[in-house]
Amino acid sequence: MPGKKAEGKKKSKANKNVVLEPGEDPRMEPLELKELQIARATLRKECLEEEYVIRKNNRLTAHQQEQELRERRDQLQVDYKTQKDERYDIISDFTRQNKSMQDELIIRINDLESTICDLKDQLELSKIALDEIISEKDQTIKQKEKEINEQSEKMEDMSQEFHAMLQETLEKMNERIDEKHKGADRAIDDEEGAAPATIAEDESAKKPATESPPAAVSPKQQQQQEEAADSNLVSAQPDAEA
Repeated sequence: MPGKKAEGKKKSKANKNVVLEPGEDPRMEPLELKELQIARATLRKECLEEEYVIRKNNRLTAHQQEQELRERRDQLQVDYKTQKDERYDIISDFTRQNKSMQDELIIRINDLESTICDLKDQLELSKIALDEIISEKDQTIKQKEKEINEQSEKMEDMSQEFHAMLQETLEKMNERIDEKHKGADRAIDDEEGAAPATIAEDESAKKPATESPPAAVSPKQQQQQEEAADSNLVSAQPDAEA
């Protein structure tokens, strides 16, 4: 009995030096305990190896993903730089075009402003010239109206003078016609009184011829002379107006 107790004490002391894990009985034999621990260590090793493999695979996968992400990042950086350069080129082109259009518009605005100033000056000169033309026209119209009035007055005076002259001429012609009519009547009376003196004329015809007295004018000849005098008077009218 004492020997068994001593062995039990030794085992307990030996088991005390071994680190027990949950589920191990300290009363087990050291060999069994060791085998159990080895089995557990082996199982742990296998678990750790599997975990290592899993982690290694995960690491490789993560490395591949990281590599893909790096490549994607580099591609994105390249795309970003390309788009940035393109955007810069586009902005530069638009800026250059805008600047060129602004310069062209400024030049055009200046030209249009200069044209407007020239047109305003021409308009002012045209207004001045128009005012001068209107003034000259008004003066010319007044002058022509004055001349027309003067000519009208002259024509009125000449018409009155010609009317008076024509009236006077007509009166004189009437007087002459009356005188000629009276002379014709006297000639007719003389012819009637000269019939008894035919014998004396025959005797005088036997004598040498002498100058015969002027023949009496017939009424028809007097009428022809009056018409000729009237035509001369009418032809003299335009000369008097001139």
